[in-house]
Amino acid sequence: MRAALNWCLKGLKIIILLIFLMETVAAEDVHYGTIYGQVYDAKTKQPISGAWVYCQEAKCPMQLTDCEGRYAIKNGIQPLGTYTIECARYGYQLKKNITRTDSRGKANADFSLEPLSAAESSDSLQRASNGSVPHQSESRKAETTPGSGKVSGTGSIRKEYRIMNGANDHANLSVDILNATYYEYEYNIHSDEARCLADLDLAVKKAESITCSGIAKNRDGIPADITIRMKNGDLTYSNYVVASDQGVQASQNIIETTGRDVDVNGEALGDDDAIMANIIRARHSESLNGTQKISAGEDTSICTSVNAVAGPLYIWSYTVAEDHIINATADVAAGSASVNQSMNLTGAYQRLKGMTGGSSLETSAKNTAGNGSHLYATAGSGDLQLSQQASAADASYEMNYEYMPVRYSTGTYDTEYARASSEVNSDKKAANDLLASNCEQMHVSQKTDLDKDLLTHIGLDAIAGPLDVRSYIAAEDRILDATADVDAGSVSIDQGVNLTDASQSCKGVAGGCMFFTAITNAEKKTTRAFTTLGSGNVIDLAQLASLKDAWYRVEYEYVPVSYQTGTYDTDLNTSRIDRY
Repeated sequence: MRAALNWCLKGLKIIILLIFLMETVAAEDVHYGTIYGQVYDAKTKQPISGAWVYCQEAKCPMQLTDCEGRYAIKNGIQPLGTYTIECARYGYQLKKNITRTDSRGKANADFSLEPLSAAESSDSLQRASNGSVPHQSESRKAETTPGSGKVSGTGSIRKEYRIMNGANDHANLSVDILNATYYEYEYNIHSDEARCLADLDLAVKKAESITCSGIAKNRDGIPADITIRMKNGDLTYSNYVVASDQGVQASQNIIETTGRDVDVNGEALGDDDAIMANIIRARHSESLNGTQKISAGEDTSICTSVNAVAGPLYIWSYTVAEDHIINATADVAAGSASVNQSMNLTGAYQRLKGMTGGSSLETSAKNTAGNGSHLYATAGSGDLQLSQQASAADASYEMNYEYMPVRYSTGTYDTEYARASSEVNSDKKAANDLLASNCEQMHVSQKTDLDKDLLTHIGLDAIAGPLDVRSYIAAEDRILDATADVDAGSVSIDQGVNLTDASQSCKGVAGGCMFFTAITNAEKKTTRAFTTLGSGNVIDLAQLASLKDAWYRVEYEYVPVSYQTGTYDTDLNTSRIDRY
């Protein structure tokens, strides 16, 4: 009996290990404080990818299901709590589940979504609403006479204008203003055989709330939707939607806004049911201006540009299709920042520039098999310039960061760190990671390409406390690695790894450092160049490891230095070649 029990336990351990290695959401639910589940089509019983999932009580960003219909909500989930989870997707009815977490903060909430009828799908385009899950458009009495007009006044107004042509293209826009000191808008709706157009220009002073939207749908049923919602502030704004046989286009231009809460949302359903969406949220906004454009059809793309002085600022653009998910996210704690995001069905790009009280940027492009690229960067308060680009086979980023403690409306920020990483997966895996703690200043550029050059490269100049930099490539028959670990100092580091060799170099003043460069072949035999140095002036350090040989070169002068993290007086210099 005991032998059988031991056999069962061993089998269970193997199963758990396999599940962990698969990296599914089902494995992620072991984390403390997670609500997880899977979304299905109620009729076909097939998983639904790209569905929206939102937890009202956690107030975290909306989640999208992956290619297997799975999701996981990990922010703000507490043990023994009751949570309302909402789920919807274009073409399906909204559904809610109420679940209670266990003593570890875990709960499972699956969804079985009912498809909408053809008539319901034709008249509905889901939209993000006040941080909640997308819902169906409200039914309003619309003015359908083609033409234009100018409306002004005070107080509240709620209007909708719609146009449709004989080819079943249609476009409409709406205005909903509550208790404004003054408002004025001009609208233009027009149609011909080729297209339908709806355009709005709006100015509002001191309104309790403002909601404006534009919706377009062409004869093929491809829709696009743009919405802006704001509380307690001023707004100067324009939108523009057009539908034609070439597809649909939805644009928004926020010329200037100040308000407590600002939400800007756009969504489109492209060819082959590709979902495109963009979300902008600004809290405690002193000023915000930007543009947003979503195109579906021949030009399937998202472009967003935002300049803001705001508290928490969050911008998210993504595209979900049957075979890939492309994502760009910028999260700024507070500051004066300029953010640009653009993406199409092949890749994503984003850039941030400005003074922030802490920020993180993430860009990824992955297919259903999990192959593709992923970039991630965070920085403490300071002056930051950061750009990222991701596609199926390559990734690159560039960062300029200078630590400047800043005081903003949300508090004082004194974190002085910079982190960045990138990873590209195909039949090979290439990755780069760096961490700079107590970072005063840094410039870094990185590029990984597994399609053309089969390499990863990083170069950086930094004044930092603990500094760790690593680049590696893993293929079926070899692993190549370059690692630099600096206690503190002002250094320049360069690492390059390809399928035949790994190399790195360093110059500067360091408070102690270690470098190793290694290659492991198919027989698991490793050749490594290894160097450690005490505090001093690293005049020249270079290392290389290849399938055939390894070498190093060191020129070093011991100079005890006093740095912000302490005084370094270790006098050592060790270099060697290891084979094992």
